[in-house]
Amino acid sequence: MRDVADVKDIVFDPVKGGISCFTLKDRGLSAGPLKRALLWKKVHALGPDAVMIRDEAVLEDDEEAVRQQLDAPGWGNVLGARMLTEEGTSLGTVTDVVLETGRTPKVIGYEVDSAAEAGRRVFLPVIGPKSVSGK
Repeated sequence: MRDVADVKDIVFDPVKGGISCFTLKDRGLSAGPLKRALLWKKVHALGPDAVMIRDEAVLEDDEEAVRQQLDAPGWGNVLGARMLTEEGTSLGTVTDVVLETGRTPKVIGYEVDSAAEAGRRVFLPVIGPKSVSGK
């Protein structure tokens, strides 16, 4: 077993509420993107500290499919997005996404910088989101 790459981004599928794929970067402090992606369906196991694959052959050679997904309506980076109630009240800014691991991982909540109390982070569970968008 050896380290292949670091996860750069987790690509979220807003329709299914789960992970579509991972974008990867070279290992090390000054490493850049690998221009490769790991589709969720090719993940062997997911743990708190590692994403396991059977071998490097499962990696996609081109991130073009990932870029197309990110540009599609409803897709995008949710980190830094404002979290709003249905009435439009700002709850804060998304700082992290909390995943439940397993055969089909899903987003179970968000860590949010509170709009009500500066400097306070809160956990907001997913109960049934209407939409998720970084735009």
